[in-house]
Amino acid sequence: MKSKKTTLRPNLILLFCAAVFLITTGSMLLIGSIFVLLIHMGFFIRPRPFFLFLAIAVSSILISTLIARVIGEKIFAPIKELNHATKQIADGNFRVSIKEDGTVAEVREMAHNFNRMAEELRRTEIIHNDFARNVSHEFKTPLSSIEGYATLLQSPGLSEEKRLEYASRIIAGTKRLTTMTGNILMLSRLENQQTGIERSAFSLDEQLRQIVLLYEDEWNRKELCLELDLPAVTYVGNEELLFQVWQNLFGNAVKFSNPGGSVFLQLLPEEKQITVLLRDTGTGIAEKDLNRIFEKFYQGEQSRNTPGNGLGLALAKQIAELHGGSITASSSLQEGTEFTVILPVLTEADLLA
Repeated sequence: MKSKKTTLRPNLILLFCAAVFLITTGSMLLIGSIFVLLIHMGFFIRPRPFFLFLAIAVSSILISTLIARVIGEKIFAPIKELNHATKQIADGNFRVSIKEDGTVAEVREMAHNFNRMAEELRRTEIIHNDFARNVSHEFKTPLSSIEGYATLLQSPGLSEEKRLEYASRIIAGTKRLTTMTGNILMLSRLENQQTGIERSAFSLDEQLRQIVLLYEDEWNRKELCLELDLPAVTYVGNEELLFQVWQNLFGNAVKFSNPGGSVFLQLLPEEKQITVLLRDTGTGIAEKDLNRIFEKFYQGEQSRNTPGNGLGLALAKQIAELHGGSITASSSLQEGTEFTVILPVLTEADLLA
């Protein structure tokens, strides 16, 4: 940005000064020629040289000033427009835009960059508004549930069975709030990560097996068939954060799988990268939802009737990108979903470099 600013001012000033110089010089020559011609033709008595020069100079200054003002307004009109638009941005109006048809290349580029900035600010404002609305909604639902069941607990003559039921509902609501709050804080911390994440060498295949065992009760209850292909792999990364990725992905695979279905988990080590494939035979994701599943708080139609807050996949994507990797998804309704996580290979020597 600095280099663009330094080239912008000299170009405009030199252009304007050159225009004024040429106009003034040309006016003096033209008016002087006219005066000399008229004197030779007898329209004027031959004046003294001083008065002739003064008349030519005054006439030239008046004419060149008028022309220079017109040209100056033409050249600096985009600057005035930019100044006005900048004030609107400062007042919170991110829908402003300026014309990109300036005669100077730097001015056109400046206008284009300003419009890009305004567009990004507009998108950021929309995201922030959606985030605040979604957070309010997600907090309101469990809080209303907790309040309702807490009120019922105060009912006189409440049976022990009902008391335990209402207490368990309150505990479930508080757990949901705790999980959601933790996810929001973690996502905020990751998005504002200013320095590199802490990395260490650990067994990636063993970590994936721990995730499978963590959900053993759930996949046993649904009688899911698990297919695991996990060769020994030592990976250099943030073990705690990557645990969150596999927990979210494998948890979703089990949650959305139909009873009697299958889940396939494969680890593919290569020289430059490691790929983790996770495929299920569950309900799948609609095409209109597939491009938005990594957005914060977004929940497709298939997931709205299941516990969750739409933060798991956003977290997984953020963590994968912090490792220099990526996460993608492909899916078909009622056929299943496949997630592909690609992580670049780093050695401990790379970390010390």
